[in-house]
Amino acid sequence: MGRYHPTVHNTPVACTNDRCSAKNAPESDSRTCWRCDAPLRRKPEIGEQLTVDIVDETSDGRAIGKTESGFVLFLDTAVTGLEATVEVTSITANSGEAIRIDSAVQE
Repeated sequence: MGRYHPTVHNTPVACTNDRCSAKNAPESDSRTCWRCDAPLRRKPEIGEQLTVDIVDETSDGRAIGKTESGFVLFLDTAVTGLEATVEVTSITANSGEAIRIDSAVQE
């Protein structure tokens, strides 16, 4: 992944390493930082299926999940459990919407 250039790229992808905090170019397929080789926070793609940790619930009863990279997804319904498999339906700048495919039962 290359460096982020404000005149060329729309939005930088932040490095997950607090000591590095380099800005990376979003157009590259690389999933690691150009400076320190740490994994990058990335947005999931629409239609992608992934596992999220259920962290909270909204006031209208929808579940709030976080991906492994820390991206927030709002689920279509409440979820019983600590994690769920979801399919991403839409993405905004800071969060996304998803539908639940399966959820692990909380013990």
